Amino acid sequence: MSAVLCLCLGIAYLYWGRPAYSVTGKIRIIDRRGNTNTINPNTFLQNQLPLGLGNSLGGSVSVETEKEILKSRLIARDAVNELGLNIEYRLWKWFRSKLIYKNSPLILSIDKATLNKMDENLPVLIQSIHLTVEKSHEGYAVSGWLKENNDKTYLPEMSYQTLPAVVKTPIGNLTLSEDNGLSAKLKEKYADGYELDIIVNAPMTTARKLAKKMSVNPPSKKNSSVLLLEIKDESILRGIDFINAIVENYNRRTNDEKHRETAKNDQFVSERLAKIDMELGMTDDDWEDYMKRYQVTEHKADVVDVMENRNKFETQLITIGTQIMLLDYLRDYVNDPANLFELIPFNVINYSGDAATLITRHNNLVAERIQILKSVSMQSPQGQQATQLIEELHPVIKEAINRDRQSLLMKKEVAQKEYDRYLGRISNAPQQNRTMTEITRQRNIKQNVYLSLLQKREEYALELSKTVDKGIKADATLYNKKVKPLALFVLPLALLIGLIIPFIVFFVYRWLKGTIADANSLKNLTNLPVIGDIPLDGCGTEEAFLRIRSELLHQMKDGQKTLLVTSYDTGDGKTFCAIRLAESLGRTGKRVLLCDFDLRNPSIDKVLNLHGHDGFCKLLMGGDKIIGKIRSVIITSCGNRRFDVLVCGDLHDEHPANVLAREEVRLMLDSLKQEYDFIVLDSSAIGKYSDVLIDGLEDITCYVCRPDKTPKTAFSELNHLAEEGRLLSPVIIVNHSDKV
Repeated sequence: MSAVLCLCLGIAYLYWGRPAYSVTGKIRIIDRRGNTNTINPNTFLQNQLPLGLGNSLGGSVSVETEKEILKSRLIARDAVNELGLNIEYRLWKWFRSKLIYKNSPLILSIDKATLNKMDENLPVLIQSIHLTVEKSHEGYAVSGWLKENNDKTYLPEMSYQTLPAVVKTPIGNLTLSEDNGLSAKLKEKYADGYELDIIVNAPMTTARKLAKKMSVNPPSKKNSSVLLLEIKDESILRGIDFINAIVENYNRRTNDEKHRETAKNDQFVSERLAKIDMELGMTDDDWEDYMKRYQVTEHKADVVDVMENRNKFETQLITIGTQIMLLDYLRDYVNDPANLFELIPFNVINYSGDAATLITRHNNLVAERIQILKSVSMQSPQGQQATQLIEELHPVIKEAINRDRQSLLMKKEVAQKEYDRYLGRISNAPQQNRTMTEITRQRNIKQNVYLSLLQKREEYALELSKTVDKGIKADATLYNKKVKPLALFVLPLALLIGLIIPFIVFFVYRWLKGTIADANSLKNLTNLPVIGDIPLDGCGTEEAFLRIRSELLHQMKDGQKTLLVTSYDTGDGKTFCAIRLAESLGRTGKRVLLCDFDLRNPSIDKVLNLHGHDGFCKLLMGGDKIIGKIRSVIITSCGNRRFDVLVCGDLHDEHPANVLAREEVRLMLDSLKQEYDFIVLDSSAIGKYSDVLIDGLEDITCYVCRPDKTPKTAFSELNHLAEEGRLLSPVIIVNHSDKV
């Protein structure tokens, strides 16, 4: 029955469960920065950064960062807005709904301002609209509700003869119109009527769900620059469109960031060009005034050696001066607090000093910070860490630039001394020659800087005109397979579960129920020996008592004759076991006496049909000496049984505990031990009447328990009595028989 039920549930799941299909696409990430200096920071950078953070990041492109960017909700939201995925259409047919994508009979339109407002309310207020449109020959019936968090507000039912129509809601107006782009076959299909559910969510809510379902991972460890985009979606076509839109928006955002960076560099170059242009114009004016004042047309050196050395150091002074001027521009830019989190355009001036590595590191951190802030907020741990790294690196860069400038000044001082020394050797050179040389050198410095910056500005102009994708499709976006529900998996699993459930129920029932199940279940409850297991089938009962008798005879020592038979409660088969045990012992040829010591519920006389016989209680109540008269109440030749019986008789309202506590009872048993080889005492159930235990009268205690009746808690009490010594040499008999 459970197998059939589980199969039915499996078929129902296959019918009503929403399917999911795996759609994948591959892109290859390309680093177009051409930045190769930051893959492994050198020792100097590692020593400058605090706490050894020099090795924490490296490389101009981090695949892990690109993975997070591709999975960011901002890019997903752009894809959702572009494809309109926040509006979902579901067609009801045969008691189930099916997702309709790009072939819905209706199109719902909502203005962008309303969607932006729904996004702005997140996550405090989560809003969605659910509309149900029923088309019939009479027109269109529209109903639905607005959901805000967990609160539902039902919209008034509306009817329209024709479309388009405007549906007014508390958060905005919705426009319903027919899709005129449907094929003739679909139009015929929808002509007779339909029931369509339309669900409108905030774009960010849909983007969060789709981004969560999408995974971005390298297909293998060898291809670390190739990323596999996979999404499991209910619609194959929607999954393909979503992955393609993710790649397009990723490239669009990357190009926008590249253009922003290039525009910043171009602005820096333009500002420096304007400044140099002004300074260069002043130098040209000085040159023209000098030539007119001194009427200088040509200068010749009188000593070739002096002139060659002078020209050598003059070249050095020009080069060093150029470097110092460019470094000053760079230092002014770095010292500006507004440029703390901006890129430092050191490539513009072809700077290669000690601070170049640190500046490269700074630019990489700035780029990574910009990428991180696209997917997370400034207050997130990633954003705070990126900001902290830049702030800690900034003073190190300033110090490195100052050191580089100081080094250049020292080089310039040395070159200037050598230059002055050779220049002083020209004794006949007029003073104006030295002045003209200085003007020429300044003029050459500014011309070199100006030409260098002009070249960089042209390069940036070319970069701004180019748009190159960072993520290139390595393969077409394809449908792989159906993920769920799978009939070949669900139906065998349902059948297997249906077959396993009965066993699980059985074992759980046995584990949870409070009674014992069989002899094996006693292993975890007590350490007392189990000497017999009486079967339910009567044909094996004789053999069971023979084994019990053998175990008892093996455990009994010389002089031990008394067996006490008890149980937890009435109905466990205590009396039945006592009678059969006395009978089995009698078959050995020994004299056996069965005594009914269950004074509360005596039953041996009823079982053996011994009505009308007096018991030992009559002698006790009469006040006579019981020792001399006990033999008068013993019933011998009990049918064909090979044991004698001593019943208890009438108590005359005397409490059983008081009777068993009398000294005459002990004396009676001692006297009977002289005549009988074995005495079997059928005692009261200790679980209900523990006050009638006859302490010390028994040699071995047989505790009878019945499966599915005797509680497990009974063995805690049994163990406690055995530890206290109130039950001597206790053994356990498991009684499956229905006889008591």
